[in-house]
Amino acid sequence: MTNTDEQRALASGTSSSVSNREEPDPNKSPAMEAITHERKVKMLRQRNNVKQCFAITHQRNVELRRRDNVKQFFTKVKTIKSVWDKHTCEWLAALPLTMGGEAIPLFESNIDEVSEDYQLYPSHSWLTQGVNAEDPDIDFYKLSDTELREPKNRLFMPLGRLFVNAANGNRFNERTPGKRARLTRWTGYEVFVTNDLGLWIVFDGRSLASHAPLWYPVPCGLTTDFGRGIARLLPSLSELEHATSENAWRSMKTTYQTGFMVINEVETSEVRKIEAGAIAQDTAHTAGKKKSKVDVGETPLTSAIKEENEDQVKRLLELGADVNYSNIHGQMPLALAIRRNNDAIVMLLLNTGKVNLDLEIYGFETLFKYLTGCK
Repeated sequence: MTNTDEQRALASGTSSSVSNREEPDPNKSPAMEAITHERKVKMLRQRNNVKQCFAITHQRNVELRRRDNVKQFFTKVKTIKSVWDKHTCEWLAALPLTMGGEAIPLFESNIDEVSEDYQLYPSHSWLTQGVNAEDPDIDFYKLSDTELREPKNRLFMPLGRLFVNAANGNRFNERTPGKRARLTRWTGYEVFVTNDLGLWIVFDGRSLASHAPLWYPVPCGLTTDFGRGIARLLPSLSELEHATSENAWRSMKTTYQTGFMVINEVETSEVRKIEAGAIAQDTAHTAGKKKSKVDVGETPLTSAIKEENEDQVKRLLELGADVNYSNIHGQMPLALAIRRNNDAIVMLLLNTGKVNLDLEIYGFETLFKYLTGCK
């Protein structure tokens, strides 16, 4: 089978189209122009109709790591602290668009002298659709088995597919006709990042109906000890640049669950609730590191203001934090911001249009009187 035949075969099992290119020019990166959020929303809404480009390069990981786009990817990934950061979330969700046609090297494995290079090919998810939502979030989904039992309260964002570069014919895979000594083939697994930055792989059961079983799903050393299903590949996306097959295997051993999965839409309100809880927990954790005893009377908003964390304040306000709710000491958010001479946070609070200047603070005067000194 020629390389073009191979790509057609991969496309036929997923209703996607495949580029006829064999190897992109390593010195020329795919277009990385900024994609507007509205454009991204439109494309993700229509993900089942999106044509996806898989430019199968058959390159080893050592070659892929020399590519400029791959270097930029790892530079960005190691700085990621939270998926709830607005720019991080949009960057991750747009990867199937901005890095379509690229191959991202993950790690190498050598089991019984069988050399394998694992790679991520960015793409949208093609898992079978499960539950629909009335107001679906544009970035996150939930996964469940075919009986719609959800595997814990995780949110999943599609990143792409797990490919393996290995010898054409070894103890794990079957040889396919052709002159190449090594081939890059799809394992049948998709790759997701979760709301806690974990990297998960999920087997696409529909790949078993492959029109070209020698090309996908291809058995590999990493998954041979686990039943087809779902498993956490790595605990954190930030570890990706220095990931090893040993770390991946240990992570999978403690998290794998057999069974085919479907992808379910999630209500936007549920995602916002989970996000608000994560931000509140992060705020409390940050405050706890700076003083031995955390003030349990603080709200997430007043804590963020005391830390003068403008980004955190902005996000909490976007999530609907109450600007008139004082902490246990009777300190209101606006009063705290003015005390700290933080004009940026003061304006964020006032621009909500929800600050009630007639509320009494400290039990005897209004916020307006307190701020202006009027008697």
